[in-house]
Amino acid sequence: MNRVSVFILCCLIAGCSASKKASLAKSKKLNKEKVIAHINNNHINFDTFYAKCQTSYSSDLEELSFKATFKIKKDSVIWASVTAILGIEILKAIVLPDSIIILDKFNGKFFAGNINSLDTLFNIYPDFNTLQNIITNQPLIDFTKKYHFNINDKNYTFDFSDKKDSLQKLVTINENLHPKMIEISDKKNELSIAYNNYRSLGEKIFPYKIILNTKNQKTLNLDIDYIKVKLNQRLNYSIEIPEEYVPMF
Repeated sequence: MNRVSVFILCCLIAGCSASKKASLAKSKKLNKEKVIAHINNNHINFDTFYAKCQTSYSSDLEELSFKATFKIKKDSVIWASVTAILGIEILKAIVLPDSIIILDKFNGKFFAGNINSLDTLFNIYPDFNTLQNIITNQPLIDFTKKYHFNINDKNYTFDFSDKKDSLQKLVTINENLHPKMIEISDKKNELSIAYNNYRSLGEKIFPYKIILNTKNQKTLNLDIDYIKVKLNQRLNYSIEIPEEYVPMF
C-alpha cells in the first residue's frame, strides 16, 4: 500500500443567532476567556457522525481526485471508504482506539494490527482522537496548555509554541470567532489546517471545507469539501477481509 492511501486515511484521517454572534464579534474585540468559551460552546455534539466528501490530493509527483465516506461512533469506531473515478472503491478501513484494519481493494491486500505499528511501517502516527477530530472538523486546540494570546485587526491568535522541544503551534481565530488556521511545526515537519465555508449544522456552525498541507521530505496537500453531513443516525460499521487478500507486509 502506498503512502498516498495512508495519508488519505490519516487526514481523513449560520442562522439568525449565528449572525447576531458574528455581528457582536465584529463590533467589539473580546478577551481571551470569551473567545475560548465561544469556541468550546460551538463544538458539535454527536453520538454518531456521517459524512460524504469530495477530496483533492496533490504532492510533488501527482494529483488525484476522489470521494470519501466516513462513519464514526464517537470515541469508539471510525469507518472510512474511498472511491475513485466511476465510483470504484479503492480503499476501506476501520479504526478503533487501539487497532486498525485497512483493505487496499485496488491491489487485493490488507493490513490488520495495532494502530501504533503504523508509526514503524509508514513513519506516521495517526492516533484515534486526532483522526476523529480532523474528520469531524473539531479543532486540535488544548486551552489547558500554556499559550500567548494576541489580537490584531481581524483575528485572534493563540501561540502554543514550546521552545524546549522546538515545537511551534499557532492557532488563528477569525473575527466571527471560528477557527481559521492551525499551524504546527518542528525542526523536520510542518502541518497546517485551514477551516473555511462555515455553515449551519443543527444549532452549531460547521466548516464544510478544510485544507491540510504537510511538509517534511515531501509536500502533500489535501482539500476536503463536505457534501453531506448527518449527526446521530443509525450506522453500520462492518468490514470483512476477503479470503483471497494477502497481507501488505
